[in-house]
Amino acid sequence: DAADSGNIDRLVNVVETYLQDMNLVNLTTALHRVAKLSTNNPSLSSHTDLQRALHDLVNEITLRLSSSDQGLNASRRQSLSNIVWSLAVLEKVHIELVAIT
Repeated sequence: DAADSGNIDRLVNVVETYLQDMNLVNLTTALHRVAKLSTNNPSLSSHTDLQRALHDLVNEITLRLSSSDQGLNASRRQSLSNIVWSLAVLEKVHIELVAIT
C-alpha cells in the first residue's frame, strides 16, 4: 500500500494517478500520510512533485467537502480531524478548506 510504504515518490504517483477516483476517506488518508512523512523528513518541503500533489489533494478535498452532505457521520468526522491535523503539521493554511471544516 503506497500510503503505508513510506515512499513519498510512490505516494505522489498514486495520488496523481487516482486522484479523481478517490473518495473522501482515501483523499484525507493520503493527505494524512503526506503530513506524517513530512514530519520525519523536513527536506520534503522542497519536493516539487510532492508540493503539486499536496496542492491537488487539498483542492480536491475542498471540492468534495463543499459538494457533499454536511452531516457529521463517523467517516466525515474522522476525515475532518485528519484534514485539520495534516494542515497544522504541514503548516499550510487553506482558508476555503478550513471554513468548510
